[in-house]
Amino acid sequence: PDMAPPMMVVPPFSCPNPTRKAHLEITVNTVGRPDSLVFELYRPDMALWMRRSTWGRPNREIVMNRCLLRTECYKVMVLGTPCSGFSGPGYVSVKYDDVEVGRVDSGTNLCDGGQEFHIGSMCSYY
Repeated sequence: PDMAPPMMVVPPFSCPNPTRKAHLEITVNTVGRPDSLVFELYRPDMALWMRRSTWGRPNREIVMNRCLLRTECYKVMVLGTPCSGFSGPGYVSVKYDDVEVGRVDSGTNLCDGGQEFHIGSMCSYY
């Protein structure tokens, strides 16, 4: 009989030591072309930790994962020119421990500094 190849199952992302580290998930949905969309993640000392501005072809969903120390504050920036960052529909979703803490939909004004989100337990100084 014909044997189908086994399905590849990708386990959910998890952080080691979840009592100290939280899961950050960034989803970029490129239904439209993300012409000039830029995503940046800053460490607590405000040093740039991650930057992505190349998204490939449209009609994709790109998921990026990081583990963050729960006792720190991080800054997420979503920037773009033209001011929406997308040519057509799309979105950027920012989840912290599986809770959406920020979202930027196409058509959102990204001029004048873009959209900024602060995540973590020590963000009171912003």
